[in-house]
Amino acid sequence: MSTAGKVLVVLSMLMAMVWVLMTASVAQLHMNATAAVAKLQTEVAKLEVDAAAVAAKAIELRDAINFEQVKMDKDLAVIRARLADIETARSETLETSARVKIQLEDAQSTQKNSELARDTRLAEKNAEIAAKAAAEAEVEHLKQVNVTMMDELAKMREQYTSIVSQSKELSEKLSKDQPIRRVRRASLAR
Repeated sequence: MSTAGKVLVVLSMLMAMVWVLMTASVAQLHMNATAAVAKLQTEVAKLEVDAAAVAAKAIELRDAINFEQVKMDKDLAVIRARLADIETARSETLETSARVKIQLEDAQSTQKNSELARDTRLAEKNAEIAAKAAAEAEVEHLKQVNVTMMDELAKMREQYTSIVSQSKELSEKLSKDQPIRRVRRASLAR
């Protein structure tokens, strides 16, 4: 064998050993990688199961959240409706209260005016009663004065009648005793 052959055999042997070492290393790596892949696959399977469980839990939570939101919206709508009813009742109560106050003020004003009118009518009535009593007293006084004056008038009529009759008698007496004198009438026209 030649040197080149020996070198080639040594190199081949060395290469075979390197090759065996490399193959053993690759085999070791392959075994470790297979174990790691198997471990990773089990972890992936576990994570997929966990992810499915988490997704299911997320769906349940989303459904629960949606349910709570719908329930809260309904409760909020009911509360708003009640609040609107309460506000309506409050405003109606305030309006009714204001109307009642106005009516009370009007009633009190009417009562005061009625009392004032009543007092005025009572004062007028009392004044009318007093005026009527004064007028009746005046009438009675005037009746008495009238009776007195009528008596005086009657007396004066009697006196007048007697004076007239005496005057006629005197006139007749005088006309028999004296001649008739004619008096000329005076004329004012020129």
